[in-house]
Amino acid sequence: MILNQTDYVLERTSEGGYWAFLKVSRFFKGYGITPEEAIKNLKRKIDEIVSEMYMVEDYV
Repeated sequence: MILNQTDYVLERTSEGGYWAFLKVSRFFKGYGITPEEAIKNLKRKIDEIVSEMYMVEDYV
């Protein structure tokens, strides 16, 4: 999945890590030590959920 900077919010935690949230739903989030890692994990989470949605669609 390709994300633009306008698609997500990046927040720094008090412990020094980062959370990346999809703007349309905070359910989609990724954590990382660096901003790049948080965005990468967010993309991975989105891909996993979309893949699961297609599997359910194929089953139904």
